[in-house]
Amino acid sequence: MEDTLKRFFSSSLRLLEKEMEMVLSQFELPLYDFMRYHLGWKDEKGNWLKEEERGKFGGKRIRPLLLLAVNKLLGGSLKSSLPAASAVEFLHNFSLIHDDIEDGDEIRRFRPTVWKIWGIPQAINLGSSMQALVYLSVLRLLEKFPPGMVNRVVEELTFAIISMTEGQYLDLTMQEKGETTVSDYLYMVRRKTGALFERACRIAAILAGKKEETVERAGKFGIFFGLAFQVKDDYLGIWGEAEKIGKPAEDVHKGKMSFPIVFALNKSQRKEELAEILAKNEKTKEDIEKVLGILEEIDAREYTREMCESYTDDAVFHLSQLGGRGSIKKHLEKWTRESLRINF
Repeated sequence: MEDTLKRFFSSSLRLLEKEMEMVLSQFELPLYDFMRYHLGWKDEKGNWLKEEERGKFGGKRIRPLLLLAVNKLLGGSLKSSLPAASAVEFLHNFSLIHDDIEDGDEIRRFRPTVWKIWGIPQAINLGSSMQALVYLSVLRLLEKFPPGMVNRVVEELTFAIISMTEGQYLDLTMQEKGETTVSDYLYMVRRKTGALFERACRIAAILAGKKEETVERAGKFGIFFGLAFQVKDDYLGIWGEAEKIGKPAEDVHKGKMSFPIVFALNKSQRKEELAEILAKNEKTKEDIEKVLGILEEIDAREYTREMCESYTDDAVFHLSQLGGRGSIKKHLEKWTRESLRINF
């Protein structure tokens, strides 16, 4: 990544977390320390973590940082747009809290999930409370922007929530059935993952005061970025380094219907054998090796990489069609390719 963009992301991240903490600091119940735990700021006892630990446990904040980067590209104001970035990150994280419950995931970012520590009822309550912070955050835009523009941002965030909820419905249905097509899987991903990237980039253009054509183009960049992001995540869930994903072929252990698995269930002549293994609650080392062998037989690894690259190309194309400052665009295009690239 170019030093200029790296410095921008680093300074933006500090300002973003300060903005989010400003919203949270209005409230005093332990509930909000549960939120800080999930966001990677505190441990489960309420102690603040060191800065170097925050990135590991809190995630990369890629969605709000992308919003701020596109906004800067289009001539917007970083400080004025921070409440929108804060809202996007609260939205992403409340959805993760609920997803962890629905998917039964006990680990999130190398730590026990909220529901695993404090129970499902508290976790549901926590996620719902964080959803309210989305709107509390976005209303802070009224200090810098006219009500009509803020209403548009609220609408974008609301549609993001609706699309993500639809995507989660489709994902849960898919997991229950144990089968789907590649096109249906990608249809789900456009909602569950792509929607928030899309709306974040649209919001960036709206707050920069751009016309609808630019808003639409920014949204398309976000959609394809989100698709590539998810396909890469699915790749790493099977072929990523064990120390980074938890254990070898983590998603195979979970029986997760990820992109390579869906491809194999539709392409492989051994799809019945694959389905039987995925349905097991506990999988042996031999089971994992069989699944990896099935994926290798149909070149699922290479196909997944090609799909990720194709969506990255689409994202960069739409980014290239946006107006804005050429030097920033060049850095952002390079960062997009680097961050979405799958390295064998």
